[in-house]
Amino acid sequence: MNPRIAPRLKEPGDDRGVTLLETAIVIPLLLMLAIGLAEVGFLVIDQMAVANAAREGARVGAAAGPYNDITTMIDADDLILRSVELALCHLENGRAERVLIYAADAN
Repeated sequence: MNPRIAPRLKEPGDDRGVTLLETAIVIPLLLMLAIGLAEVGFLVIDQMAVANAAREGARVGAAAGPYNDITTMIDADDLILRSVELALCHLENGRAERVLIYAADAN
């Protein structure tokens, strides 16, 4: 067999360019995945803060009942709003735009 015509065998150090190319493709994908997971984590933290604020508002509303203090002009709705505001002070990446308070009656 003629050595000029025979296929050349790959030497062990020849794949450095391929490794660099694979790294250049994989690193941005892994970086996007990591940033996406961090964003989902921030979303979950904010969702837990809002759920805690709603729970706290419901607890205060149930405890206040038809509370109405004439001397300070504070009613149950004000107490609920203050408790929700205090619970939402830990909201990191968002903001509460509105709070809806529904009155529960016998009907």
